[in-house]
Amino acid sequence: MLDAEQIVAAAGAASAALLRPLRIRLPLYPLKGYSLTVNVKSLAAAPSISVTPGLHP
Repeated sequence: MLDAEQIVAAAGAASAALLRPLRIRLPLYPLKGYSLTVNVKSLAAAPSISVTPGLHP
């Protein structure tokens, strides 16, 4: 048994299925591509270009 206050499940789209037997509901759905959701204080602080890795130098 692991004695910890927090854990990280880093199994990508498989994380939801991995945690389901532990009765942990993880609302994660696999999609193709990347998505980024962040809280910003103003629109000027929001990203103005794509944040997709590998497309920009």
